[in-house]
Amino acid sequence: MKMNKLSYSIWGIFSNKNKFFLKNLQKKLRKDFGGPIFPLHLTLSSNFKIDHKKLLIKMKLISKVSKEIHLETNNFGFKKKFFQSFFVNIVTNKELIYQKNMIDKFLKPKKTKYFPHISLYYGKISSLKKKKIIKDLGSYKKKLLIKKLYLVQNDEKNLKWKIIKKFNL
Repeated sequence: MKMNKLSYSIWGIFSNKNKFFLKNLQKKLRKDFGGPIFPLHLTLSSNFKIDHKKLLIKMKLISKVSKEIHLETNNFGFKKKFFQSFFVNIVTNKELIYQKNMIDKFLKPKKTKYFPHISLYYGKISSLKKKKIIKDLGSYKKKLLIKKLYLVQNDEKNLKWKIIKKFNL
C-alpha cells in the first residue's frame, strides 16, 4: 500500500434510492473482515495538491457547469490492491468521461489511469474469499445516478477521509 501525504479528491455521490443495497453490503464486508470506514462513492478525480482557497473557488465553478451523471454498473470485481480490494465495476460512458475531463482540466491532477469503480471494501481478503462473495451475491447490473460532488481531503496513511464541502448538481 502506497502511503501518500494529504491530498484531495473529488467524489461523485449517489442518490439515496441508489445506494441502500451497496451501503448495506459495504457494512457487512467491514463487519466480516474489518477495514476502514469510508462513504460510498465514485472517485472522479484525485491526487492533486492545490491551495485550499483556490480549490474551493475552482470547485464552485466545477459544480456550476456539472450535471447529474447517469451510470451503469457491471457486476462486482476485485483486485489485489488495498484500495481496490472489492468493488462494483462501472461502465465507462460519455457523461462520466466528460465530467472527469472537465474536473481534471480545472484541477490538473497527477496523471494516472482512470479506473471507475465503487469501492465497497478497503483491505486484504484472499482472492478465494472474494470469488465466493461474488458467487453468493450473483450479478449486479443497475443504473445509478450521481447527484452530488464531494471535495474530500485524503489521508491514506491514517486511512481517514474528510469531506471538505458538498456540492449539489
